[in-house]
Amino acid sequence: IYQKLKHVNDRIDDLNSAFLSMCDELNQNEGIIVSNAMAGNTALSEEIAFWLKQVVDELICLVGLAEYSKANAGTFPKVLKVDCIGMLSKDNVLNQMFQGHRTFLDKLNDVANAHKHSFLNTDHRFISGVEPLVFAITLPRNDLAKPSVFHAWAVRDMVEGFNLFFVDCLIRLKNWHAQPQQA
Repeated sequence: IYQKLKHVNDRIDDLNSAFLSMCDELNQNEGIIVSNAMAGNTALSEEIAFWLKQVVDELICLVGLAEYSKANAGTFPKVLKVDCIGMLSKDNVLNQMFQGHRTFLDKLNDVANAHKHSFLNTDHRFISGVEPLVFAITLPRNDLAKPSVFHAWAVRDMVEGFNLFFVDCLIRLKNWHAQPQQA
């Protein structure tokens, strides 16, 4: 668990650099991102959403392992039943545990999946002139008969949601670590 948590922290450092890069791009152009930077900004926002979801999925796994271990005399499961945001509903304990973060988690899942799966998502080139935003267009199951959903998520809100989630996970992992471990 500790090695994985170190890996998560390293990835968070990389994400912080990406967030700063996105903000710098906006600041250097006094709130206007020139057209040749649009593709790079869109790619960076997709990268941020992808890696942030990876970190959140890994934290969900770590907390799930710790909770299982706490409930089962220090043993670990043979199979992780919940390994990502989309699987939280499969475990009542974890689902309830993260209920206060569901708005953040669901939005991150939708945006990251739009970047990964949506046929329409590559057809946008939107840039915010006020603050960095992550944009995504979701098309459920790429069914063109279904309505698409447009997402515009302020990076500031994304970071604030993640920070609350991360602190909650660290507290839960610290509490697990404080429990007497049995062999």
